[in-house]
Amino acid sequence: MIKKNKMTNLNKALVNLSDRVVKYKKNKDNIIYQESLIKSFELSFELGWKALREYLVEQGIDVYASPKAVFTEGFNAGYLLYEDIWLNMLNSRNAATHIYDEELASSIAEDICMIYYKELSSLIEVFKK
Repeated sequence: MIKKNKMTNLNKALVNLSDRVVKYKKNKDNIIYQESLIKSFELSFELGWKALREYLVEQGIDVYASPKAVFTEGFNAGYLLYEDIWLNMLNSRNAATHIYDEELASSIAEDICMIYYKELSSLIEVFKK
Protein backbone atom coordinates (compact mmCIF):
# COMPACT_ATOMS: atom_id res chain seq x y z
CA MET A 1 0.00 0.00 0.00
CA ILE A 2 1.19 3.50 -0.76
CA LYS A 3 2.87 5.09 2.23
CA LYS A 4 0.25 6.57 4.51
CA ASN A 5 1.81 10.03 4.51
CA LYS A 6 1.68 10.16 0.68
CA MET A 7 -2.02 9.32 0.70
CA THR A 8 -2.68 11.77 3.52
CA ASN A 9 -0.81 14.54 1.71
CA LEU A 10 -2.57 13.80 -1.58
CA ASN A 11 -5.96 13.78 0.14
CA LYS A 12 -5.22 17.11 1.84
CA ALA A 13 -3.99 18.62 -1.41
CA LEU A 14 -7.14 17.52 -3.22
CA VAL A 15 -9.36 18.94 -0.48
CA ASN A 16 -7.49 22.23 -0.81
CA LEU A 17 -7.75 22.08 -4.60
CA SER A 18 -11.50 21.49 -4.35
CA ASP A 19 -11.79 24.58 -2.14
CA ARG A 20 -9.73 26.63 -4.62
CA VAL A 21 -11.92 25.47 -7.52
CA VAL A 22 -15.06 26.65 -5.71
CA LYS A 23 -13.53 29.99 -4.75
CA TYR A 24 -12.09 30.59 -8.21
CA LYS A 25 -15.43 29.91 -9.88
CA LYS A 26 -16.99 32.61 -7.69
CA ASN A 27 -14.13 35.08 -8.29
CA LYS A 28 -12.83 34.47 -11.82
CA ASP A 29 -11.82 38.08 -12.29
CA ASN A 30 -9.60 38.10 -9.21
CA ILE A 31 -6.00 37.16 -10.03
CA ILE A 32 -5.33 36.05 -6.45
CA TYR A 33 -7.92 33.27 -6.72
CA GLN A 34 -6.58 32.24 -10.10
CA GLU A 35 -2.99 32.06 -8.88
CA SER A 36 -4.04 30.19 -5.76
CA LEU A 37 -5.96 27.66 -7.88
CA ILE A 38 -3.01 27.09 -10.20
CA LYS A 39 -0.50 26.69 -7.35
CA SER A 40 -2.81 24.26 -5.59
CA PHE A 41 -3.12 22.30 -8.84
CA GLU A 42 0.67 22.18 -9.22
CA LEU A 43 1.06 20.66 -5.75
CA SER A 44 -1.79 18.18 -6.26
CA PHE A 45 -0.38 17.15 -9.63
CA GLU A 46 3.10 16.53 -8.18
CA LEU A 47 1.75 14.49 -5.30
CA GLY A 48 -0.57 12.60 -7.63
CA TRP A 49 1.92 11.42 -10.21
CA LYS A 50 4.47 10.48 -7.55
CA ALA A 51 1.86 8.47 -5.64
CA LEU A 52 0.88 6.76 -8.89
CA ARG A 53 4.52 5.90 -9.55
CA GLU A 54 4.80 4.32 -6.09
CA TYR A 55 1.55 2.43 -6.63
CA LEU A 56 2.74 1.04 -9.96
CA VAL A 57 5.99 -0.16 -8.40
CA GLU A 58 3.98 -1.87 -5.65
CA GLN A 59 1.98 -3.62 -8.37
CA GLY A 60 5.21 -4.96 -9.86
CA ILE A 61 5.34 -2.53 -12.77
CA ASP A 62 8.80 -1.14 -13.41
CA VAL A 63 8.54 2.51 -14.23
CA TYR A 64 11.05 5.25 -14.84
CA ALA A 65 10.94 8.42 -12.80
CA SER A 66 9.46 10.70 -15.46
CA PRO A 67 5.78 11.65 -15.27
CA LYS A 68 5.23 10.68 -18.92
CA ALA A 69 6.50 7.15 -18.28
CA VAL A 70 4.30 6.88 -15.20
CA PHE A 71 1.22 7.98 -17.15
CA THR A 72 1.94 5.58 -20.00
CA GLU A 73 2.37 2.65 -17.61
CA GLY A 74 -0.65 3.70 -15.57
CA PHE A 75 -2.77 3.85 -18.72
CA ASN A 76 -1.43 0.54 -20.07
CA ALA A 77 -2.18 -1.15 -16.74
CA GLY A 78 -5.73 0.22 -16.76
CA TYR A 79 -5.33 2.50 -13.74
CA LEU A 80 -5.73 5.69 -15.79
CA LEU A 81 -8.57 6.01 -18.26
CA TYR A 82 -7.33 9.09 -20.10
CA GLU A 83 -3.60 9.23 -20.73
CA ASP A 84 -4.06 12.32 -22.88
CA ILE A 85 -5.59 14.25 -19.97
CA TRP A 86 -2.60 13.39 -17.77
CA LEU A 87 -0.20 14.50 -20.49
CA ASN A 88 -2.18 17.72 -20.87
CA MET A 89 -1.97 18.24 -17.11
CA LEU A 90 1.80 17.80 -17.30
CA ASN A 91 2.01 20.37 -20.08
CA SER A 92 -0.20 22.79 -18.14
CA ARG A 93 1.85 22.34 -14.97
CA ASN A 94 5.05 22.99 -16.91
CA ALA A 95 3.61 26.03 -18.63
CA ALA A 96 2.23 27.48 -15.41
CA THR A 97 5.50 26.92 -13.59
CA HIS A 98 7.81 28.44 -16.18
CA ILE A 99 5.82 31.04 -18.13
CA TYR A 100 3.30 33.62 -17.03
CA ASP A 101 0.78 34.72 -19.59
CA GLU A 102 -2.67 35.94 -18.54
CA GLU A 103 -4.51 34.13 -21.33
CA LEU A 104 -2.63 30.91 -20.66
CA ALA A 105 -3.27 31.20 -16.92
CA SER A 106 -7.00 31.67 -17.54
CA SER A 107 -7.06 28.67 -19.86
CA ILE A 108 -5.21 26.49 -17.34
CA ALA A 109 -7.54 27.63 -14.55
CA GLU A 110 -10.57 26.63 -16.60
CA ASP A 111 -9.01 23.24 -17.42
CA ILE A 112 -8.33 22.67 -13.72
CA CYS A 113 -11.96 23.36 -12.88
CA MET A 114 -13.52 21.45 -15.76
CA ILE A 115 -11.14 18.50 -16.28
CA TYR A 116 -8.03 18.22 -14.15
CA TYR A 117 -9.55 18.27 -10.66
CA LYS A 118 -11.88 15.39 -11.49
CA GLU A 119 -9.06 13.35 -13.04
CA LEU A 120 -6.72 13.93 -10.09
CA SER A 121 -9.49 12.93 -7.71
CA SER A 122 -9.98 9.67 -9.58
CA LEU A 123 -6.54 8.57 -8.33
CA ILE A 124 -7.92 8.11 -4.84
CA GLU A 125 -10.35 5.52 -6.16
CA VAL A 126 -7.53 3.70 -7.97
CA PHE A 127 -5.54 3.48 -4.75
CA LYS A 128 -8.54 2.20 -2.74
CA LYS A 129 -8.98 -0.83 -5.01
